[in-house]
Amino acid sequence: MKIKKKMNGKRVLAIVLITIFMILMTISFLYPLVYMLFNALKTKPEYFMDPFSVPTHPTLSNFQDLFTDYDIGRLVFNSLFIAVVSTALIVFTSAIASYAFAKLRFRGKVIAYAALMATMFLPGQVTMIPKYVMFSKMGLIDSPWAVIISYWAAGIPGAVLLMRSSFVGIPNEVIESARIDGAGFFTILWKIVMPMGMAGIAIVIIFQFIGAWNDYLTPLLYLTTASKQTLMVVLSQMVTRYGGNPAKQFAGIFLSVIPTIVIYLCLQKYMLKGVTAGSLK
Repeated sequence: MKIKKKMNGKRVLAIVLITIFMILMTISFLYPLVYMLFNALKTKPEYFMDPFSVPTHPTLSNFQDLFTDYDIGRLVFNSLFIAVVSTALIVFTSAIASYAFAKLRFRGKVIAYAALMATMFLPGQVTMIPKYVMFSKMGLIDSPWAVIISYWAAGIPGAVLLMRSSFVGIPNEVIESARIDGAGFFTILWKIVMPMGMAGIAIVIIFQFIGAWNDYLTPLLYLTTASKQTLMVVLSQMVTRYGGNPAKQFAGIFLSVIPTIVIYLCLQKYMLKGVTAGSLK
């Protein structure tokens, strides 16, 4: 009886310590967001008086100035267009390749898969100049499609790696039953494989969208017209233009993190499901 009580006491203590640790971790992750929002709602004098205080007279003037001076709505649209289209193309093509590598038998499958995975180890700096020359000859410089195609090509190997791992766990009996019923390649892919492998697809969407949204170098390299630039490129220029007004900088940075938070919150249940399934395997 005493041993049982002692074990229960240790279990309660462990739960309390884990709970405290998780609360501290949550605070550490949320604090930067709260800090950015508080300072974005301050005026310039109020920020310099105390950058760590709660705004006494919250104002949206910093956000209004961003829309007036930079046309933030257009920049957000440019970034969303590039991130959404490139992610959709990666998911579409990678799903086809992943299904083939996971469930189909064909000559040279192992070699083809190994060659595709080998491209993941090729540094982006090595292909930067060849891609620029290629896009220049194709007339795609200063076009969002140069950025989209660059993301598309770079994202396929990692997406295939994740999605194939998810598709491998789908029972072969389900696919064979669909084939017996007359379902073709794409019918099986869209109606059976992709819904059952949504965990891996969600992880790919989250990683690719966030990577495309936060990228700075690729849009800077291929887009030269100010009206076609992405949000991240313009935010980097704010440091120079608004170097004496950090409140406006915090407003821009806070706006930039909202889409990534939204996409993660929408797909986090699939991501957690995928991590759990991988651990069970």
